[in-house]
Amino acid sequence: MEFQRASGILLHPTSFPGKYGIGDFGNEAYEFVNFLSKSKQKLWQVLPLNYPGFGNSPYNPISAFAGNPLLVSPEKLKKDGYLSENDLSNLPKFDSEKVEFEKVIEFKNKILQKAYSNFEKNKTSEDERNFKEFCLQNNYWLDDFALFVSLRKYYERIVWNKWDENAIRKVKIQLAENILFHKFAQYKFHQQWFELK
Repeated sequence: MEFQRASGILLHPTSFPGKYGIGDFGNEAYEFVNFLSKSKQKLWQVLPLNYPGFGNSPYNPISAFAGNPLLVSPEKLKKDGYLSENDLSNLPKFDSEKVEFEKVIEFKNKILQKAYSNFEKNKTSEDERNFKEFCLQNNYWLDDFALFVSLRKYYERIVWNKWDENAIRKVKIQLAENILFHKFAQYKFHQQWFELK
């Protein structure tokens, strides 16, 4: 098989500039892709986009399938009608030179929770159908992932093999809303990533 010569750039989306403390799939990502196109570049090496585990490293994911929710663009959530201008005002003061992960994670989780709450309150039948379809098509990994992330928080990061197996069944019911939230975050991650691609 022959390949034509091509060139491109390696750049992780978290490195894009932006006002939310970390690069994401918003306007800056589209500007970068347009720049690549105008520059006649054919490749964009992104590095792993998976849900990071300990150390927030893309090379230490807790799932081979789940995406990093920090890459979900608040601007695109606003455009979808899940956030208001008010939700994105009074932003924390983020460092412009490096990612302050604890601050960014707290902010992005709050924004994603707000978007999920608005989605649940205002979803159209098409929104619900698309979300259910995503969950169904990805249930081979999504169900266990969303449960795991919810339990991980519930057990305050105690090593998973120390979790009480009998209690997990009861906790699963208690965490149902949180499990749905993590599915929604993955839905928006995958939707935004494939739109950008």
